[in-house]
Parts: sequence; C-alpha cells; structure tokens
Amino acid sequence: KVLVVNGNASAVEVLADSTSTIKFADSTGSYAIFSLEKNQINEVKNIKPGDPVSLKGVCSGSIFSEILGTTSISFKRATLNKK
Repeated sequence: KVLVVNGNASAVEVLADSTSTIKFADSTGSYAIFSLEKNQINEVKNIKPGDPVSLKGVCSGSIFSEILGTTSISFKRATLNKK
C-alpha cells in the first residue's frame, strides 16, 4: 500500500552509492524508515534532522522487537512528496 507520511525527520542518511534514507522516530523508540529513490539524492542532501518533510512510499512491512518493545515500519521506493 502507498502511504504519505508527514513529520519531522529524526535522521537522514546519504550513502556513497547514492542511496538515502529518512527516519521518523517517536519517544518510545519505534520508527518508520523510508528508503528513497536514487533520483531524490540532491533534494535529500538538503534535509537535516528536525526538518519537516512529507514522504510517499510503499509500505514493505514492520518488525516488532519483544526485547525493546518497539516497532519499525519500512517503506521502499519512497519519494519526497511535493506539496
């Protein structure tokens, strides 16, 4: 399912191979992480943790950690959502 998520980026990672991720985390340690398309790299480089961002991506599943009591939700083929 394709979803749009709006919020403040908790972490932004840009790797040497032009892949990038943006993470939204909450106070419980749970988070949603978006793997962005390579053509988004130039725009992602300008996003800093704390910046408001809108992302659209395909939900690829979630994992619940019994030990930590947290959930992570992954999104693939994500793009920055133009407002």
